[in-house]
Amino acid sequence: METITPADMKALETHFMQDHAIPGALLMEHAAIAVCDAIAHYTDNGTVVFLCGPGNNGGDGYAAARLWQARGGQAHIIELTATAHGDALLNRNLAVMAGIPICNEKTHGDTPRCDVIVDALFGTGLSRAVDGFAATLIHWANDEADRGTPIIAVDIPSGIDGTTRAVLGWEA
Repeated sequence: METITPADMKALETHFMQDHAIPGALLMEHAAIAVCDAIAHYTDNGTVVFLCGPGNNGGDGYAAARLWQARGGQAHIIELTATAHGDALLNRNLAVMAGIPICNEKTHGDTPRCDVIVDALFGTGLSRAVDGFAATLIHWANDEADRGTPIIAVDIPSGIDGTTRAVLGWEA
């Protein structure tokens, strides 16, 4: 099966935003709407845990959490770091203002039972081994999937190299 490369995807997004004068935050909002629509295939207004990284993939997750809560669902965010940037930071701030619980490695404690997990840790550009708290979250999500909890990956499952399809270290 042929798929688009991460470099091609980035170029397409950039050209689309430039050609149509669409800011990245609006593109992120549309991605978040699509994520919420995917969640709705598994639950009407259930509890969803959003795993968010600091980049645009995490920004999609923060925005989807906010929109899921606005639809009447329960959203919980576990973030890799509070130091999001760009449009991801904008959507993190909006999630905070919406009152969505956000925790990280130091504050996460017991992860809530959930109906769906959204993997928004890393996007298509990941090319390094995943370790530390990110690997812990990926293991947790996969354990939950083994128990029947659906996982919705934003763009691509975290820990997979979008170019080579190699698993990047978290399986060890």
